[in-house]
Amino acid sequence: MVGTAIFFMIFVAPKYGNRTVLVYITICSTLGSFTVMGCKGVGVAIHQTLHGQNQFTNWLTYVFLSAVIICILVQMNFLNRALDIYNTAVVTPIYYVFFTTCVIVASLVLYKEFFSMSTKDIFGFICGFLIICMGIFQLNAFRDVNISLKNLPNAHRDQLPKVSLNGGSMNQENTDEQRLLENDSICAKDYHDEDDSHPI
Repeated sequence: MVGTAIFFMIFVAPKYGNRTVLVYITICSTLGSFTVMGCKGVGVAIHQTLHGQNQFTNWLTYVFLSAVIICILVQMNFLNRALDIYNTAVVTPIYYVFFTTCVIVASLVLYKEFFSMSTKDIFGFICGFLIICMGIFQLNAFRDVNISLKNLPNAHRDQLPKVSLNGGSMNQENTDEQRLLENDSICAKDYHDEDDSHPI
C-alpha cells in the first residue's frame, strides 16, 4: 500500500488528479489505513506501559508514532485537494468505502484478525460493511431531497390524478385547454382594440 500511495503521489496525481476523484481518494485511503494501524500500535504500547512494561524504550513505538503523524499530514493534504476540486457529496461516500476497505485489508495482513473469527462472523462482518456502505451512499446522494411523512403521497383516490381514455392525464389536458382559451381571448381582445383604434 505504501508503494501504491507513493506511485499515485508522484506519477498519477500531477496528471490525472484534476480529472477523476479516485486519484486523491486512493492516496488518502491507503495512507489512512497505515494511520489506523499506527494508532493501534501506539495504543498497544501505551496499554503495556501502563501495566508495567515500558514500551517507550522500544524503537518500534516511535516508528508507529512517526508513521501516524506523517500519514495524517499527507492524508489531510490530499483530502483537502479533493474537497477543493470535487463536490463533498461525491468525495465522502467514495472515501468512506475506499478507506474502510484499505483498513480491513491492512488489518487482515498485519494483525491477521480474520483467522481467529468463525465463518459466520466473517460473513456477518462483510454483510454489515456492505449495508453501511449503501447507507452512506444513500445519505449523501439524497441529502438534498426533502423527504418527510408530510410530503409523502397519500393513497386517497380523490387526490390521485385522473387518467383519460388515451392514457394522458385529465389535469394536464384541462391545463392545456385553459391555456388555449386564454390565448384565444387575448387575440380577440387585440383584434377589437385594433378595430376601435381605426374607425371607418
